[in-house]
Amino acid sequence: MEGKKEHFFKRYEILFFLLLFGIVFFGVTKRWDLYEKPARRIVYELQAFLGVEGTTSGNEESWTGKWPQNSDAQGKDVGEQEDDPLNGPGGDPEDPLGDGTGEGIGGDGVNGQGAEGQGTDGQSVTEVLWQTVDESYFDDALFIGDSRIVGLRDYGNLQEHATFYAYEGLNIFRILTAKYVEVPGQMKKISVEEALGQRQFGKIYLMTGINELDIGTTQRFAETYGEVISRIRELQPNAKIIIQSIMLVTQKRAEKGDFVTNRGIMERNQALQTLADGVTVFYLDVNEAVTDESGGMNPTYTTDGIHLKAKYVPLWTDFLKTHALP
Repeated sequence: MEGKKEHFFKRYEILFFLLLFGIVFFGVTKRWDLYEKPARRIVYELQAFLGVEGTTSGNEESWTGKWPQNSDAQGKDVGEQEDDPLNGPGGDPEDPLGDGTGEGIGGDGVNGQGAEGQGTDGQSVTEVLWQTVDESYFDDALFIGDSRIVGLRDYGNLQEHATFYAYEGLNIFRILTAKYVEVPGQMKKISVEEALGQRQFGKIYLMTGINELDIGTTQRFAETYGEVISRIRELQPNAKIIIQSIMLVTQKRAEKGDFVTNRGIMERNQALQTLADGVTVFYLDVNEAVTDESGGMNPTYTTDGIHLKAKYVPLWTDFLKTHALP
């Protein structure tokens, strides 16, 4: 028996060594996030096998979906905040998931961006006269958001100009407190709230909402979004804040039968418009750049019906360049 054990360990000693090295290295450097994509993929495949709903972006392996609600996951991965920035303290401590009814304010359509309406203070929203700019316009711009902003960062040709605080699976309840912002020259990450206290920006673009479709109500989502904007205004008093609409999904994806529906997205987009005052906070409907005559995301532009293919992300960038603030 002892001989068999010795033979076994000798046969696989290199694997044991690599495993031990990996545990020590990643434990010291805190770079467990390198395991995140393959781990998410494994979990998705397991969910698919068990019949649990979720969505992936195919070849790009981005993930947004409904995790089993049997833990402290807040709708996402379970883990310590250092290892998983989306599970740290923050958000709404009393009820981060809302009441789960899925009912909220708003209707079935999305009004055009820049139209006059009612802001959060009841005053009419001034129509925005968008301008066309080049990439240098984004030198003082910050983009904050989920996996779609990750795609804009990686494929939108703005890496040399704009700053990005983006993380796959991010939601509005953790957008300021989750520790996912890398600190240059240091092996640590800080929260967006901390990062905004260290550097000032001229323009801050926000996009989140696809991961929250199964979390709480539209009203709760919009209220939390408004609280996030208020906090950003405290930290960035001179910055103009641009709320980017939640991108619609393809009609085929919307008809899959789970919580990801264009009706839900449009309802929340309509609620987001009420947060804009046309003076310091603006609403920009980026769906104009990615939808087709069906009213959903153009199927040609996507693999999974949710995320843009890399080669079509520049369409989004071009839209931002023709919809710049004066």
